[in-house]
Amino acid sequence: MQNETEMSVDYLVAILAEAFGQIQVSELQLNIWNDALRHLSQREIRTGYDHLIRTRQDRRFPVPADLIAALHGTYEDAAVLGWNTAFRSILNHPGRHLEFEDPLIAETIRELGGVN
Repeated sequence: MQNETEMSVDYLVAILAEAFGQIQVSELQLNIWNDALRHLSQREIRTGYDHLIRTRQDRRFPVPADLIAALHGTYEDAAVLGWNTAFRSILNHPGRHLEFEDPLIAETIRELGGVN
């Protein structure tokens, strides 16, 4: 395997193809992967790859969005964390006025009628 932190996108796609049973990777697929991941650092690509390999249960060949979701989490992950933050604050501070740092959480609670 290449250097622990340096992994070319082409090499990463080849490993993923082998791991997920893709017989052949086209030049177009490599171009799509390279274009989609060009804004990520080598460390981010490696972190996303490691998480994807460890946690992916879907047998289909992953797409770049799968690696990005493995790196940053999905919208569902963010929503669960947001609700967890809101519920913890409500439970830990009953009857008190609450202000949330995250404007999305604050607006959602306000739209739901607030907590006071």
